[in-house]
Amino acid sequence: MVYSGAGMVAPRLMLKAKSLPPGLPALVVSFAAVQTAIAFVSILLGRLRRLVASANFFVLCSCAVFGVYLNLALPLISAKLEGPVPDFSHFVGQSNLPIIVFDMRKPGVPFYALRRVENINGGDELKHRLSQLPAAYVLTTVNKIDFLQTLKETKVVSRGGDYALVHFVNANAAE
Repeated sequence: MVYSGAGMVAPRLMLKAKSLPPGLPALVVSFAAVQTAIAFVSILLGRLRRLVASANFFVLCSCAVFGVYLNLALPLISAKLEGPVPDFSHFVGQSNLPIIVFDMRKPGVPFYALRRVENINGGDELKHRLSQLPAAYVLTTVNKIDFLQTLKETKVVSRGGDYALVHFVNANAAE
């Protein structure tokens, strides 16, 4: 009954959830359907007085299906949550320029860049910090690009998924 209920409620919840990875809603619905089928077969075995077989079938099949669907779902979720951030981080880690992570929490950036990064939240704080630097790389979300382009010394190097890599060169530092 729990699996049937979840299978009926999951599609409605998936429609209301924001920014889900593509393919995840269908995966969740199919998972609930398969689990419902497993529960149904287990109930049938129980009705045939095969209680041990019923319990074993349910537990073993549920664990196997969970493992399969977990292996299908994790790459989708990882691609959505991290996307190109590891590649961007590795790229900027090769330079000598400061790395700024702007208005997002990505603790993996220093790991992939193999060096220290600055985490800055808020446009005024970012403007102040960039005014002190001759050049820098800024990792941020794509919805912050419009703000960064108002600084005029920025150039979008790359975009991927929800993330962007921006290069900043201080025009006043050359003078």
